[in-house]
This record gives sequence, structure tokens and C-alpha cells, in this order.
Amino acid sequence: MFNFSLMGAGRIGKMHAGIIDAHPDCNLKYIYDINTEFVNQLANKYGANIASSPEQALTSEEIDAILIASATPTHT
Repeated sequence: MFNFSLMGAGRIGKMHAGIIDAHPDCNLKYIYDINTEFVNQLANKYGANIASSPEQALTSEEIDAILIASATPTHT
């Protein structure tokens, strides 16, 4: 199983969350977003954990890949 951390739960994050979830070998492990409404919706829909900070989502030993789906100015 390939565990993902998703950075961003807005429009494009929602699309990518669905794509990750649809793949049989992938798991959406963490989601991080400053918008608590969006992140709660996605976490509930896909059974993901809500990261309490960007650092948790980026440095967790449980993840294999990070998908950045936040606004362009926040990518770095």
C-alpha cells in the first residue's frame, strides 16, 4: 500500500483525493489544510487522518508520497 499525504483540501485537492482513493494500491493517510471545513469533509469521506500541522503531513514516517494541491503561492 502506497500512503499519501495531501496538502490542500480545496477544489483541486478534492479531485486528487478521489483519484488517490480510487487506486487499489493507494491510501490517503493524511490531509492538511487551514480550512477546517474542507479538511474535515475530505477526511470523513476517505477515512484519512487530519494532520495537525504541515510538518506532520510532510514528515510522517507513515507516508510514501506528498501530493501538493494547495494554492500555487503556497507550494514551497
